[in-house]
Amino acid sequence: MSSYELALDRRAKEIEWGNDTCDQYDYRIAAFCGLAAGVIDALFVGAPGQGALGRLTDKGADGYGRRAFLHGGQKPSPFVPGAFP
Repeated sequence: MSSYELALDRRAKEIEWGNDTCDQYDYRIAAFCGLAAGVIDALFVGAPGQGALGRLTDKGADGYGRRAFLHGGQKPSPFVPGAFP
């Protein structure tokens, strides 16, 4: 990198972090929220089709999709396997 690019990068970082008003508690709360979201994802959602919460939300979304599809007067396609019955 040229000296101009390095100076530009340094200045961009100064502007980005120069007005930072977060304290240690803000960072701790953000880290905890990320950790909690990861634990919930790993324990309850898991791989597609395997977790209890994932199956529940999949069934709910499929039911909503079926109702919206049939409410719109659409007929299921015989050419698409697994299409809404």
